[in-house]
Amino acid sequence: MSVDFFVAIHAADWPTPAGLNRCMTELHYPVHISGLAPTEMDKPLAIMPSTLGLVVTFESDRIELETSITKLGPGSPYAYGLRMDMPAQKGTLPDGTEFSTRRLTGPGDFVPKDLNVDLREIGVPSPNYKDGDYVISLSFRSSVPEYRAGAFLMAGLIKCADGLGFEFQRGLFGTADYADALAKEAGDPKAWK
Repeated sequence: MSVDFFVAIHAADWPTPAGLNRCMTELHYPVHISGLAPTEMDKPLAIMPSTLGLVVTFESDRIELETSITKLGPGSPYAYGLRMDMPAQKGTLPDGTEFSTRRLTGPGDFVPKDLNVDLREIGVPSPNYKDGDYVISLSFRSSVPEYRAGAFLMAGLIKCADGLGFEFQRGLFGTADYADALAKEAGDPKAWK
């Protein structure tokens, strides 16, 4: 099981690794994008081939973060979800608990999700993301250094690229204050013992 966090960023604000690293250094975040050739540092941030997504250096350690980057477009939604018109199968567990499930039959069971609709559902007042804008997702499992590095990276993307951070498990979202909370949690060694 994983916890997934997202940052939505308008196309005009999409960072380069070099620009993001400079900004995160100014914020005193102990993380930076690494593992790229110098010629790639001034190009738009992109997934690194042959990795889980992005490689960062966090407190002197190399960490691969499970990351995806989506440039929104007609054939490129930020996510897919189950069709809601699929017939439900109902049942009862041996303890009497009733359940409902849907049987997957193929790729047609999934439909593109609309970022603005999903953001409104968690309370974002007036999201306005469109084709050409970006969504970066980070998935965390059980590695504390991975989570801490990823939280600093997300905070950096929010503050340095005017991003909107969000996660659906708890329905949380925000900009600078949300980034500050992520960085504070990631930077508190007592929170990780």
